[in-house]
Amino acid sequence: MAEVLDHLEDVKLENKILLDKISREDVKGKEHELLLTSELVQLQKYYTFEKMSLARLARLRSGVEVFQFMKGL
Repeated sequence: MAEVLDHLEDVKLENKILLDKISREDVKGKEHELLLTSELVQLQKYYTFEKMSLARLARLRSGVEVFQFMKGL
């Protein structure tokens, strides 16, 4: 689980400038108008990676919970 979180944090750091840019108040809601096409593509890749990482983390956590439950029987 730690590897998934570490990798997610690494990718966040790689995209820090873009993520900071979209979190600005003057950009929120106007991303399609204010971001370059390449930035929109990169943002979509980041969101896809983030969703996959969080899903992977949830599956790992569920697996750990199942093993802990089985251990208690």
